[in-house]
Amino acid sequence: MMLKKNGKKLLAAFAILVFLLLMYFFSEKLAAMIKDVDTLKGWLDRFGSFQYVIFVLLVSLQVIAAVIPGGPFQVAGGLLYGTIPGIVLCMLGCTLGSIIVFLLVRKYGMRLIRFFISEDALEKAKFIIESKKSRLLLSVCFIIPGTPKDVISYIAGLTNISFFHWLLICSFGRLPGILLSVFAGNAFRKNNYTHAIIAFVILAVIGALGALWYRQLSKKR
Repeated sequence: MMLKKNGKKLLAAFAILVFLLLMYFFSEKLAAMIKDVDTLKGWLDRFGSFQYVIFVLLVSLQVIAAVIPGGPFQVAGGLLYGTIPGIVLCMLGCTLGSIIVFLLVRKYGMRLIRFFISEDALEKAKFIIESKKSRLLLSVCFIIPGTPKDVISYIAGLTNISFFHWLLICSFGRLPGILLSVFAGNAFRKNNYTHAIIAFVILAVIGALGALWYRQLSKKR
């Protein structure tokens, strides 16, 4: 009986590993495709109205394959669909990806994390897990732009944060960055390069300050 149960666990783990590998390589290919928005648009248009679901799934894959940067996907959301639809689609995708990561880490722990997160990034984020105020740190680090949110999504599963609390954080924590990125993409779509540059500059400054704060906090802790 025990052997049969262990066999099922191994089979489930293998299936998830294969699935994550496919997502990783597909996301890497998509990251190259997204540089050419016309190609991406042509590919998505093949799916008709279902393309919105596909785009949400692609954004969620980016979160799961944490090595792929999310900025280009969010800018593409504005280029393809405009500001409001782009924000909604990107938020849905990021939230879905963050939830999937959280639940998988709760199930498989560090074995899964080491597959996607480098030792260096993991070492810098360990202070969140080890702190007695891990939930507060997790919330603050996720909300501030410029912090490695995809890495933090994996770390969240190792803390004692509740699923509901995490759902609130991952749903709204990315909003400032998504808003600016999508707005910039929509500005390019309308050939309003002044607004696009302003949005990118604001995003770059806030992101740089957030990244610096996270780095200093990591060293201090």
